[in-house]
Amino acid sequence: MVVLVLGSSGSYLTGIFSQREEAEAYLAEIPSARRALLRTLEVPEVDLPCFLLEDHTGIRAANAGVLEDALRQWLATRAADDEPVGNVYWIRAAWRPPKAGTDYMGSLPHAHVGARLLGVFASAGLTAFLDTWLAPAHRA
Repeated sequence: MVVLVLGSSGSYLTGIFSQREEAEAYLAEIPSARRALLRTLEVPEVDLPCFLLEDHTGIRAANAGVLEDALRQWLATRAADDEPVGNVYWIRAAWRPPKAGTDYMGSLPHAHVGARLLGVFASAGLTAFLDTWLAPAHRA
């Protein structure tokens, strides 16, 4: 299981944990006014390490199978140019930003997925897609 701590609109991740108690301890560190703007989401079918997918539907945790499904869907709806259709983040272990309750998602290993990366996925598969932006040593 993973527990995501998200901004109330679901537009950013401010923590990911493998246990609800870890998420609750993290939330307790955040001033109440800011904490009121956050929400948690338990994802029992996904464990760390995992991927985060971010697109027009929001942020969701994913295993490799869900990532492949999302890439296929993005491939079917992509624009002709390289405008990103979504972002994929790699989460190796529990994570929290340097300042609790804030948005540091950009510091996580990630890729902006557009036509070029979708082309790599379509022609060579998931491993090749990952190898273009995430070194195999980081996935071990």
